[in-house]
Amino acid sequence: MARIFREKKGIKQILVSQRLKHPYLNALGLVTGKVKVGEKFEDEMIRECIEETGLVPTKFEMVGVARWIDYDSKKTLLHDATFIIFDVYETDGVLIEQSDESKNFWVDYSELKNMDNLLPTLKEMAKGKELQSRTMVFEERVAVLDNF
Repeated sequence: MARIFREKKGIKQILVSQRLKHPYLNALGLVTGKVKVGEKFEDEMIRECIEETGLVPTKFEMVGVARWIDYDSKKTLLHDATFIIFDVYETDGVLIEQSDESKNFWVDYSELKNMDNLLPTLKEMAKGKELQSRTMVFEERVAVLDNF
């Protein structure tokens, strides 16, 4: 998982990805992906950023590990995944604004709290509960998601 940040005119922004497929159709989240056999976590994050956004991370750090288990309101398992979380501070490349899987756009960090359809990662960030750089954290979360 990559939390891609930039500063524009002195305002901190984060890259948000709107999913255009199930699960979580139309939900707003971050760049995520699956590690391929034999692939390093760092290489997976770079590959997914390039594939999903066109951006190549050049300055980044690993900040945490999270396991998220999500159920719908009928208690049907939607998702059970472990994420290695990276903060990305600098990138090269040109943003891919839309693909078959997602729409990508920059959001002023302070505006996250006013947005609907946020996946749990962005909801937590909007509440100010983000992982702090240089603090390796492990989080395990089980949630029932009514909206997806």
